[in-house]
Order: sequence, then structure tokens, then C-alpha cells
Amino acid sequence: MKFAEQIAKRHQVKQGYHSAFVTSFSIEFNGFEELVLPQLAAAGSTNIMLIADERMSAIALADGTALPQQLGRNYVLHGPAHTSGVFHPKILLQLSRDGARAFVGSANATAAGIGGNLELVTELQCTASPSPEQSLIASIWDYVREVSAGAAGAAHDALVWADQKSPWLHTAARETLVELDDGSLLGFFANPGPSGIAERYATQIQSPVERLIVLSPYWDDLSALRMLQSAMGSPESTILIDRDTHEFPLEQELTPATKLVDVTDFQARRFKHAKLIIAQTADFDHVLTGSANCTGAALGGNGFAGHNAEASVYRRVTRNIALESLGLEKVIGETPISADQLAPPTRNSPIPLTAAREKMPGRFEAERGELVWTPSRAGWGGRLILLDLNGEQVGEVAISAMVPDGVRRRIHIEDLNRVYFVRVDDALAGSSPAPLIHRDLLRKLRREVASKTVREATDKFNSYDEIDLLLLQAFDELDRADGVERELRQRRPANNDQTAPAAEAPPRELSYEEFVKTKPEARNPLGGESSTQATNIDPVRALLNRLSGGDWGQSEIDPNELSQPPEGTDGENENSDPSRGAPGKSKGENSSGRDAPEREQRPPIDRAAFLRARQSYIKSLSREDAPGRFSNNDVLRLRFWLLLILHAAWRPDFRGGLPCGGDEEDWPRHIIRVLSAFFFGARAPIRHLSVNAEDRDMPVDFLEAWATSLWALGFVEKTLQSKKSLSDLAKSIPKLRAAIITGISLTQAELDSTTMRGVKDRLDEGIGARLSSAFPALLPREGSWRVAARSASSGIQPQLGQGMHSQ
Repeated sequence: MKFAEQIAKRHQVKQGYHSAFVTSFSIEFNGFEELVLPQLAAAGSTNIMLIADERMSAIALADGTALPQQLGRNYVLHGPAHTSGVFHPKILLQLSRDGARAFVGSANATAAGIGGNLELVTELQCTASPSPEQSLIASIWDYVREVSAGAAGAAHDALVWADQKSPWLHTAARETLVELDDGSLLGFFANPGPSGIAERYATQIQSPVERLIVLSPYWDDLSALRMLQSAMGSPESTILIDRDTHEFPLEQELTPATKLVDVTDFQARRFKHAKLIIAQTADFDHVLTGSANCTGAALGGNGFAGHNAEASVYRRVTRNIALESLGLEKVIGETPISADQLAPPTRNSPIPLTAAREKMPGRFEAERGELVWTPSRAGWGGRLILLDLNGEQVGEVAISAMVPDGVRRRIHIEDLNRVYFVRVDDALAGSSPAPLIHRDLLRKLRREVASKTVREATDKFNSYDEIDLLLLQAFDELDRADGVERELRQRRPANNDQTAPAAEAPPRELSYEEFVKTKPEARNPLGGESSTQATNIDPVRALLNRLSGGDWGQSEIDPNELSQPPEGTDGENENSDPSRGAPGKSKGENSSGRDAPEREQRPPIDRAAFLRARQSYIKSLSREDAPGRFSNNDVLRLRFWLLLILHAAWRPDFRGGLPCGGDEEDWPRHIIRVLSAFFFGARAPIRHLSVNAEDRDMPVDFLEAWATSLWALGFVEKTLQSKKSLSDLAKSIPKLRAAIITGISLTQAELDSTTMRGVKDRLDEGIGARLSSAFPALLPREGSWRVAARSASSGIQPQLGQGMHSQ
């Protein structure tokens, strides 16, 4: 089977491979996108990372060929910081919840490597159950993480997401040499590693070597060959060589025991790019394949690990099995040829790696409407040229106009979606083009095949345009799925293999109080990335944003890809109720239903059930659990409840809604009870909320929740002004608002930001306008948090009455 076709097979895993990591030296982006990317997608991968020598990537992007079409949008590119030699391993690692598969060989991510050359690739598979293969693949994963240790931004996201979605990796043993059920040995020898690849290989050979067989497309001055021969007792040696196309150093003298065997007709017309070393003893074939050529830079030597990053597979099998499996048993018996029968060696021009490095501009990422540049070096001047898919200029940015952010620079740019590449235009030295990695797009793309219950819950939030108590169960299902993943990530036992890298620690968390006190002036007022991205709960945020008056927070999960409608229904159900926002709509009706004035088909609210649900929610917030147990999902649940109450309120187009009369079943009291439970008191969730320590800015979903909280309280206040019977309830609102402002601790810039005001404006225009038709007092266009912020900063300590916190 062809290598590319094998990549698409799923074999032992049920749900496909959610992530794929490809390492390579040479790169042909178009070949990778045409031959490899579709196969990875067919295997289920939505989280794909290409790890390549950064200088070779720069050369590939500047060589005049067609630019890649999907780079930065469907997969991320990372170039490891390698100080000596080249980054040369060829690994394709596919991960899933059920197991993994690894290909380790000689094939680069090029059209020739995937479909043209003669290559040798070893395939390993494992399930989530412990096995020798699993421990070896876990070590390969550790190697991928090690060579990507400097990954940041979207590349770091890819590594973390894959680790989170593969919980078996956290408990798997780590071994680089294992014995299989058939008694053969299997090893993964890589550099960087504990020692050179050649040294580890030679250590496994305990018996006298009778014959050494070597196939290598590239050679040094034969120092590596002589080192192998010396380590193995100077055995008879056979060099497999293509008579017409080779780079063998003919000027070097061979030992009398070294023979050349012509393999020109073996897999004729294919360049022999495979690397193979076989040391035959009386009983075994000791086989080494992978990326390492027969050079000192690749294999290392005595006390020398080598210069290159390489990855090789070691096999010990019964004598002659390797030759038979590879179809070389007849070739080995051919009559040797002399060196003068070989064509002159091919002398390729040296790859201009140093010049390529000098032209590299650094890393560019698109993140929440900002262009974020991490320069490759200090001193760049001039401007950034923004390029489209074809390399044509679509804009430019003066570097001096960018805002410094540590080693990075930032600037807001409209319509970054049209930008695919960026280069530096410097009067002294321009750069090669570099891809613009769209970090948000990549996050939205990542997903895995969900369970049936998660799929059904996700579909509800993606397809509904109304909110009711029935969605609480779906929310709980998604929250439970996220909770299981969090728990699995926190189970990190000590590593059983002391030579392997330690298991990656779970992301460190800060209390919310610690987070807001850490460099508040440095936070982006617009907020940072949503904490719900790449989680099961993200569709809830998308629905809440739609209900708030705009489709400005799309879920990263596509319902069409998670669940399909029942066969023969075309996605509609004759029993579906359009008034609840189910997918079926009458002809001509607005698909979202937000502009439809008539909602009488909506069943009236069961007030008693609503009250019980709200009391249950508040009780869940006041349990005496350990501090820090509240997470981003709890912030989203607060916003869910506020919008649930507001959409359940009585209004002319929904006369079955919650009243505004003064008892416990009234919607203003529901709002106040929920906000009090979350923000007031020593055990309030806001005091025990945790935030990812890696977050630089306030997560945007937090800002959305805080803005919704302030807006809801402000709307209640204006409503109660027209209800003299509720004046006692209204008196407690200023203290509650002060508690909220103190608790969220936003800067004035964040309070005044377009993010916060955008939530307010959409609520005004959406649910606010609908509710205001029932009450004479409209919410002022100016939000209430300006006054509240001044009150909170004046030193007022909120002291709410006992009744304020009761259920």
C-alpha cells in the first residue's frame, strides 16, 4: 500500500485520529497539501502541525513556486530552534483517545518523499491499553514535544490540545526499547537523546557481526562508515549503491572487506532515498532505519551525539528476515562492482541555510483582529507588506506604528482574513515571506468526534434560537464532558521511565483575584481569547451571543459535522416547535426568529419549576468545597442563567412569562438572587474562581459575562423604578452593583471597551427593546458601570442585607 493511502486508514481506533504531527527537513508545501493533508483529514485529524527546519521552510516559501493555500488556516507550521546541524527527523504521529499510530522513516514532506522516491518507513500502532508499542509511541510523543519545546501561539495550542484529548498518554509508560510478543526487539533511537544513534545501535549488538549492510543516499568522508565497522569488529561490509545516481565519495579508500553492490535495477527509476543499516550476527538481523544518513552529523560517534536532529527505528529480528522482508536477499548475492564502474558522484550545490536564516522575518499570527509579530531579530525597520493567497500586496503596516509587547509587536488591522503572508520591506534588507497563522481559525477548526450525548447537546445549542429550562440538561452534559477532561489532565503520575522527559504538568491556574492584580495596565481592554475555545461548552457561548442580539460569537463546532438529521427527514421534524427555535421553520419565517413579533405558540413558563431550578443552581454555588473549584464554565453558566431569566420574563409577545409583581417567582428577584449568590459573600464563586495562568488578557467570555451581569442589574433597577411596591428590593441594588464591580475588578479601560459596550448595545437592541415595551422606563443608552466604577473606587464596602442572599 502506498504511504499516503496508509495514512488515511484508522485501523484500531474507533473515532479516528484527532491530531497529527509531521516532522520533516525538506518541504514542498503544495505536495504536502495535495498528498498528505487530505489523508490526514480522512483519518479524522483537525489539529495538524508541520514541524520542519525553519530555514528550509523559508526557502520553500521564497523559491518562486506557488504559495501554499492552506498554511496557517488548516494547519500550523513550527520551526524548532536548532543551534547546530539541521532538523532532519521524518515522523508522522497520529493521536486519538483510543490510541495512536506513528510512522518513522526517511520520507520528507515533499511530493517525491510521499510518492516518488524509494523510502523506508516503519509503522507502529497502539491502543489506549498498556502495551510495548504504546510505551514506544509515548516516547515518540515526548520527542515531538521536546523538539517543539519553544513552540508558542498556535503551535503551542496544537500541542496542548492534542495532549488534553489523548488522556492515555498521561499514564503510559515510556520506553525507547521494547520486546514484542514474537521475541523481536523494537526501539526508537533519536537525537537529541541520551547518546548518539550509532552508539545506542552498537550497544544492542552483543554477538560478533558477520556482515554489515549499508544503504545511504548521502555520505560524509566515510568517517561514519569506518566508525561503524570499527565498533563491530571490522566485518565484511556491503554498500548498496545506485551506479548512476549517488553521492558516494569515490576519492575515499575502502577497506578490502568492503564491497559495492549495484542496486540500480532494484525499484528502477526511483531515487534511493531510504536509509538502511543491517548488522548480521549468527542469529539476528540488527536493523536501523529512519532519517539518519551514514554521516557523523547524523549518527554521531564515540562520545559524540551528532549535530543533526534525527529519528531512527531499531529492529532485532531473526537472521535474514529483514533482507527477505525488504526483497533484498537476491540483491545481496549479486556480484560486487568496482568503484570505477560508478558514474561520477552527483554534486549538489550547498543549501544556502545561513542566507535563508538572515531573510527570515519571524512569526506572524492573527489573533482577535490583531496582527502579532514576533521578530526573528532586533533591528527590523521599514514596513510590513501584507500579501494575499497569490502573494499580491493587499496592504502595508509601518513597523513604527506597531505597539511593543515584550519581544512582540501588535497592531489592529481590519479584515485580516484576506492576509495569507507577510514580509518585511526594509531599506537595508528585506525578508522572505512568512505565513500569517490565523490562531483563532485554527482553534475553531479543532474538534474530535463526540459521543452521542455530547453531539446531541451540541446540536441543541447550535440550532436553537431560544433558551429555556430544557437546555440546562444539555449544558450539564457539555460541562460534564469538559470536567472529565480537566480531571484526566490533572492525573499526572510520576513517569516510570527515569530517562524519559517528565510528563507535562497540567496548566497552572491563578485565582481570579491574583489574575486581576497582575499587571492590569498591560491587559488588552478588548479582552483576550475566549476560555471556551476548544472546549465542549463553546456552543453555549455561541447561543448566548445570538440571544444577546448578534451572531458575533460563533461556536467552533459545526453541527453538520457532529450529527446528521435522521434519514429521510431533511433535517426537519413534523413535531418540532418553531417557537422554541428548533431547526424546522415555516416558509418565509426569519431563520433566527429574533424579529418575529408573535411568540404565543411558546408554552407558558412553569413558575414553580423555574423557581426550583434557580434555587438548585444557587445551592450549587454555596457548597463548602475547596477554594478554586469554580472555572470558566461557571462564569458561562452565570451568563446562561441571566439570559434564561430575561428571556422568560413577561412581555406583550410572551404573556406566559415570569411576572414582575414582587414574589419569589418574579423575574427581577430571580436576577438579584442569582447575582447575589455569585458575587456576594465570603463563599461567593467570584472569590474562588480560577483562571489559566497563561492568559495574558481578561478572557473575552468573562467580559461578556460581566457586561451581561451589569446590564441585567441595571435593567432590573430601571424596571423597579416603575414598581413602587418593589422599592425595598430596589434599595439593595447599589450595594449589589458595588459588590459586582469590586469582584470583577476591571480597569476603567476594560469597562469602557468596545467589547463591554458592544454587549450592552446588543442587549439594549435585542432583549432590552422587547422587555421595555412592557415597562415605561427604558434603560439609558449610557451604561451603568461608569457610575458604578466610580462608586466602587470611592471605598464603599458593599454590605447586603440578609434577605439579599436568601434563595
